[in-house]
Amino acid sequence: MPRRSIVPGQAERVMDHLRQKALGVDPVFRVLELPPSTYFARRKRPTSARRLRDETLMPLIEVIHTESGSTYGARRITRAHRCEGVVVARCTVERLMAGLGLEGVIRGRRRRTAVP
Repeated sequence: MPRRSIVPGQAERVMDHLRQKALGVDPVFRVLELPPSTYFARRKRPTSARRLRDETLMPLIEVIHTESGSTYGARRITRAHRCEGVVVARCTVERLMAGLGLEGVIRGRRRRTAVP
């Protein structure tokens, strides 16, 4: 059986849901082929600085994106943040926009550089 790829927070959410239904950690993690200690270690670990920063930036990105009529991309949103005094990297905005399912409008036509 091939190993399944699981997003780090996804296993924790699944386990929290299953524990509410009175299921144990061991049988579920045996099926997922993960040691149960990872679940308990993750529960004890404090929230990372990056996650805390992301949680403060995501609502700001959503507000700027909706105010622009869903037209702004990562570059313009980054520029808007800097005008407001929030220092954030463009790659961070790109990552968070992808996670939120947001994208800017692509204007113009695509250029064909090679004609087969």
